[in-house]
Parts: sequence; structure tokens; C-alpha cells
Amino acid sequence: MTNYFDYKRLSLIKFKMNRQKVRTTTKAMFDSIITFDIETSNGYVDDSGVARPYSHDMYEKNPQFYSRANKVSLLYVWQLAIDDGQIHVFMGRTWGDFRKFLDMLTNKVFAQFQNDKLVIPIYIHNLGFEFQHLRNCMDEEFKQEDAVFAREARKPMRVRFRYETSTSSVIIEFRDTLCLTQKSLDQWCKDEDLPIKKLHEPDGYYDEIRTPLTELTDEEYKYQVNDVVSMIHGIRKYKEKFGSLDEIPMTQTGIVRQKCEKALKSNKEWTSAQQRVTDNMPINVYKDLLRAYAGGWTHANSHYVNKVVENGRAYDFASSYPAAMCMFSYPKDEWFVVDPSDYDYYLSLNTRDYIRPYVYYLHVTCKNIKAKTQNTFWSSSRGDVDWLKEVQLGKYLKMDNGRIYEAKEYRGVMTDLDWSIFQRAYTMSDYTIDYMYAAEASPLPRELVKLILKYYQYKTTLKGNDAMKSQYTESKQFINSIYGMAVTRIISDEIGYNGKWEKDKLDTTDKYYERRDECSNIFLAYPVGVWVAAYARNNLWELILQLDERVVYGDTDSLKGPFTKEDVEIINDYNDWIELRQSEVINHLRLFPNSFTPKTPKGLVKSLGVFEEEEPWLEFKTLGAKRYACTYLKEDGTTEVKLTVAGLPKRATKKVNTMAKFNNHTHWTNRESFKKTHVYNDNQGMVKWIDRDGKGYVSNDKFGICITPTSFDMSMTDEFEVFCNVIQGGTSTNPFNILNK
Repeated sequence: MTNYFDYKRLSLIKFKMNRQKVRTTTKAMFDSIITFDIETSNGYVDDSGVARPYSHDMYEKNPQFYSRANKVSLLYVWQLAIDDGQIHVFMGRTWGDFRKFLDMLTNKVFAQFQNDKLVIPIYIHNLGFEFQHLRNCMDEEFKQEDAVFAREARKPMRVRFRYETSTSSVIIEFRDTLCLTQKSLDQWCKDEDLPIKKLHEPDGYYDEIRTPLTELTDEEYKYQVNDVVSMIHGIRKYKEKFGSLDEIPMTQTGIVRQKCEKALKSNKEWTSAQQRVTDNMPINVYKDLLRAYAGGWTHANSHYVNKVVENGRAYDFASSYPAAMCMFSYPKDEWFVVDPSDYDYYLSLNTRDYIRPYVYYLHVTCKNIKAKTQNTFWSSSRGDVDWLKEVQLGKYLKMDNGRIYEAKEYRGVMTDLDWSIFQRAYTMSDYTIDYMYAAEASPLPRELVKLILKYYQYKTTLKGNDAMKSQYTESKQFINSIYGMAVTRIISDEIGYNGKWEKDKLDTTDKYYERRDECSNIFLAYPVGVWVAAYARNNLWELILQLDERVVYGDTDSLKGPFTKEDVEIINDYNDWIELRQSEVINHLRLFPNSFTPKTPKGLVKSLGVFEEEEPWLEFKTLGAKRYACTYLKEDGTTEVKLTVAGLPKRATKKVNTMAKFNNHTHWTNRESFKKTHVYNDNQGMVKWIDRDGKGYVSNDKFGICITPTSFDMSMTDEFEVFCNVIQGGTSTNPFNILNK
């Protein structure tokens, strides 16, 4: 076995430098890949003050112990890999070892390059986890001004700080590869077909206690080494693609942004207009657009909840968001107030025209509204609601799992697209437009549409091609990420770290304008993203309005239900309209005739934006949003039940193999769920440990994360259960006044 603990081997490594000319000077950048990972033990402190390992059997006998026990964690080994053409792996058992290693690394790099401005990047997969533990040995470095960059507390995306020894000084930068890849290390290895795959730990691996004194097996060392070595191979591919480590973006969205910026570089008219939208957007308009934005519509038809529906079909839009970006018009210039005398003109505009002069949003007050459809459309959180004061069982209902069923008054902001659906999905006694804003509109520029279609073609034609697996993965990531880039906010709450996590809410007028004025290189302003989501929702609801009673479940870009032959004809009519729209775009933007219709390796046409039929099901049951089960017929004539349950690991769903077992009271124990929860410690203190070999160890780590198994319950809220019972013609034993909370 290689001596992973011989740090003197550092002296043999020749680190690489990338030199790039910037104007009149040459910029030197560190260009050797370094990856880092840690392994930790989790413990539960008993009454004698000793940390014990988790035990499923003990939990079943004494669950109260685990609920009250102090949950602690401990580093027992770290591993770091360096790539200088060959891959060198180093390991240590304590944070003291890691500081010693960093001292030697810093001295070596500084001696080789004599540059105190040099940035040494160290890649970590899921930096948030390692950061919490790294605080034990580097918290003073992390307190340096602006060292930590994060969008949310405890999830840093990058940590950069100056690291000094008695003889050298460099900048160390921890970078998060999870932000870059948006996938687990295991999936990263598979998708990129890396030569080193992540090894899977045996069952119970994390339930044993190991300390820095525990003798590790060769198998354990191999598992630990594989993590950092596989990351080296993954970053090598990014480095080949971008030319140097310094050019690799911090996030997956950043990669997409680079591609789009390059494509739109020549279209100054569009980019200037989008920058102008941001530069001149007043705070009231920005706040309105934040309120108007809504993500994908995900909902279960209350008439079918907890019922088995037989012999149904499932349909999915082919790349719903990218399709919407290619086929509709978007705000392209500054917003202006619409005079009330002009309301009728804007209301008369066809919101689904490919080329239309304006888009608009309005603040509207609606009186005495009630859903006309079984599938309720609008979320109560999107505005202010005055509920009916008198609520009687079976006569007046209010809310359908967060969506408005019936209300005395609703006040809120909507895009023109949502207002169009709202008027058809609800009855109302009256409405008042309180104000309206509009902006000139146009289709997205040809360069961007061509780029989207290019990657959609790659995603379609390269699927299953092992030789092009990396390019296929890249195209899939592009298609999945481009919408997210379009809906990036101008200003978000500022997350800071100075020994503790702090949030600075940037909600004042001064802070908004300060941050807005810092925005540059805008080529898709925030309003574009708002309308992308609205178009996708609108497309889905154009079908729901026609198929409503047979739509059992919908999720963003999909519908499920016992659709009839007539329903299929409606869906086919919609697809015909999409194909006409494709022709319109092709003619307007001068694209190749087959730009929207690439073929799979099997020769099947995958038409962008159409509603495609998926595998039919024999049985279907839903218990609410993101919770459903399907029974499918297998090729051998047997049946299989598949579950989709948000928050529940896939392998845990195998517990349910009949529809009867999938109900509101289904429970997964700690052993059955394979689900883990994280407990953060910021003041752990001294802990006594007894490892698997009986060896004692005392730790003084202040910071850590204890990963603990947890159970999972399938349960609806009381409010939703009552609502479904009443809608389905039954009664409830629950007091109905819970709906008035």
C-alpha cells in the first residue's frame, strides 16, 4: 500500500502554472488539480458521557434516548489528491495533521513560484459538509473579510482566504463541485464515464464508530481514496473543456451563462435592451415581478386523492421550459405604466401569439371567486386573500392544498398569461384592475434559440451513445439549466460568515438600487424568466381546462389521467398547434426545417414542446403533490408498483408493492427509510468515544455535523384531508373549523 501519510513526498511534486496575457501583463494561475474529502463518525452521548454508535435495534427499544441524546461527530480520516500528470494521494487522521500538511503545501508552492497572490484551488464535493468540520482547524481564516461566498446559510459555494506560514503566503480557495455538477459524486462518475467510480459503502458502514486511533482496513482506505481520485478525473474533463482551472465556472448555471454570452456577443441590440431593462427597473416593478413569479404547477385532483384510478395514460411535454423560450415573445425593454383608458387594448392582445407587441402584468382585485375546475389553479400565497367568514361543512370550502377554491376577495399581481387562465378557471362577481404595467415584447434572439435547439438535438441524438456520453450529459445539463439562468434575481438576501452565519435582508430601497447598479453583462433580464415559467404553466393549463375532470395529477410539464379517445384527440390538436408554431419560428428566424424535430438513435422523432405519451399505467393513486404510486405491466406479464415520493430515497419505495400499502398512514421506520437528517453542532465540546475495537478517544472538536437516520411518514394535512373528504361527497370526523386557522 502506498504510504499516504508520508508528507515529504510533496517535495517531489512539480506543480503546474498557467500563464495568460491580460492586456499588457501576464497573469500566473495555479493549474494543478487538488481534491479533498473527509470521513466522520456519528455518535449519541449516553448518560455516562460516552458517544455510542447508532443502532436500529436499540432505537426500536428506546427511541426516547435518540430524541434527547446529544448528537456529535468526529473526523477520523481526511484524504487529499494532487494531480501533476500523476495522481498523488495524501491522508491524515486529525485536524492537526491537516494543518501540518497545508503548511508544507503552502511552503512548497510558494518556493516553486515565489508569488504571494497565487490562488490554490482545492475542490470539495459538497463543501457545506466539509466546511462545518473544517471550522475546527481554520475558523480564524474563514473569518477574513469576504472569505465565504454563499447564497444560503451553511451552504458555501466558495471559500477564499489568505493562508500564511512563517516563510510563505498564498491564497487557498475551496470550491464546491456539487454546485458545479449539480449531482452526487456517484452520478457524476457514471454520467461522465470516469475511469474511477465511486465505491458504495456496505450497509451499516456509517453506524460504526471510528476515531483517529481506529485501525482502518485496506477496503476502507480504497473507498476513501476513490472519492478524491474520481474527483481528479472529473475535474480533468472540465479543465480540458475550459482550458484552465481558473476558467471553470463556479456553478452549472455559470457554464450555461458562458455559452449564452458567447452566442449573443454579436447581438448588441438585444443585450443592450436587456441591460437597459435591469438598469432602469424601479423597485416597485421589481417587487411586483417577484410576486408575479411562480414555479411549476404541481397538484393532485382532490376528487381522486387516496383513490385507485385504473387504466390511465401519462403525457409529458418535451423540454417544456426550453420549448417556451423558443416559441413565444418576451419583455425586451423598459416597463411603463399603462393608462387606465388603454386597459382594454392590452386585455385584447392574444397572449399566445408568437410575435406580439407587448407583454403586461396587472394588480387585480377579484370579488367572490370560486373554482370552476376540479384542478384549482392559483396559489393563495401569491397575493392577499379575504376568506369567507362563515364556513359550513359541505357548503363553503376555502383552500385546496394551498390553492384557492373559494374566497370572498383576492388581491395580487399576475402576468397576462396567468390572468388569462385565472378568468377561465374561476367564477367571480366582479374584478378591478388596480394598475397595469407593460413592456415591448419580441421573440428571443435567433442566436439564443439556435443554441437551445442545438443542445436539444444533442440531448436527443446522443442518448445511449457511450462514445458521446460526456457530450450527452453536457447537453442535458444545458437544457435543464438554461431556464434557471433566466430567472436569476437582481438582488437576494446577503449571507455572511464571521464565526457564525448571518443574513442581511436586502429589502431597502437604497440597497436595491445599489445592487441593481452593480449588475452588468445582462442578456436575459429577470422578467424573461418570469414569463418563461408563466408560458410553461399556461401551456399545461390550456390542456387542463379541456381535460379537467380526467386530469388526476399534474406536475410542471406532465399530466396523468384515464384519458379517453376524445381526450387524446384534444392532445393531438394541441400538438398540431405546436408544430405550426415551430414552422412559424423556423420561418421568422430562418432556421433549418428540422431544427425542432431531431431523431433518437432508434429513429423516433422527438419534437420539441409537444405532449408525448409515456408508459400507460394499470393503477394510479395520489396522496397529494409529489406523492403518487403507479402499477405497471412488465414484459413478463407480472405487475410492478413504482412510487414517487418527495423526500423519500428511491430504494425505500420498494417497501410498497401494492396500492393498499400506499395510503395516508404508510410509515417507514428508521431502518426502512434509508433517509438521513443532519444535526449541526456549533459548540460540541469534549466528547469521549469508544471505537469499534474498544479503543477510547477524547475529542475536543467544537464544530460538526451528526448524520442520523430518521423515519418517514406518509400523511396529508388535516386541512387537505377534510377538503378531499368533503369534495368526494363524504364527511369528516375532524372539526371543520381547522379550515379557519
